[in-house]
Formats: sequence, C-alpha cells, structure tokens
Amino acid sequence: MLAQIISVGSELVEGKLIDTNSPYIASMLHEIGIDVARITAVGDDIEALSKT
Repeated sequence: MLAQIISVGSELVEGKLIDTNSPYIASMLHEIGIDVARITAVGDDIEALSKT
C-alpha cells in the first residue's frame, strides 16, 4: 500500500517552519507496512489548494 502525506501551511512552503510531522508520520506508516510515495507541502491559500 502507498500513501502520500500533504502538509498544509504557507510557512512550510516559504521555509519559515521545518515540517517535522511528516517524517514522523511516514515512519509510523512504515512500521505498519505502508510506504510513503511522496511528501508534499502546499500553502494555505484556498485558490492554490484547489489547483493542487
């Protein structure tokens, strides 16, 4: 099984904040046999989200 983690927050995209949650979630998923194909960060602008 494959998963994708999508982190939402303009501060992540702009590099103002380091995403520590996604790697943790990926490791927890790996422990139960789910591989993470991609980790993506998107801004919290509603127009940008609707295009993603």
